Amino acid sequence: MLYPEIITEEFLNKNLNCVFVFGDNTNRKGRGGAAFLRYHPHTYGFITKKTTAICYTIPEYAPILIAEITKLSEVIDARKEKIFLISRLGAGLANEHNIWSIIEPELIQLKEKYANVILLWKQEIK
Repeated sequence: MLYPEIITEEFLNKNLNCVFVFGDNTNRKGRGGAAFLRYHPHTYGFITKKTTAICYTIPEYAPILIAEITKLSEVIDARKEKIFLISRLGAGLANEHNIWSIIEPELIQLKEKYANVILLWKQEIK
């Protein structure tokens, strides 16, 4: 199945087996970017920013990235019946200091490890 690159509330309501993973901030507040769905029960916030207005630099974000990948891996492993639809975490509003350059390789490794992970920007049309 080819999933939409932009996930909507309607899509999540119709596809209860999906979990949308969006870029979040440490305060778990705001609805900018993909976080507009933050309050939907089929979403997961992955920290990519300090606050809604302050971005991480690569050196300060690197240990947070490892912690976030570890937590997400545990959730994916525990919920194998779900399909995790991962957006371009950190590539939008959080990318002021180019953290996407260290996030994308980690997400690609996550996809290689789990069959129930879909990277929305890397789907192949078959």
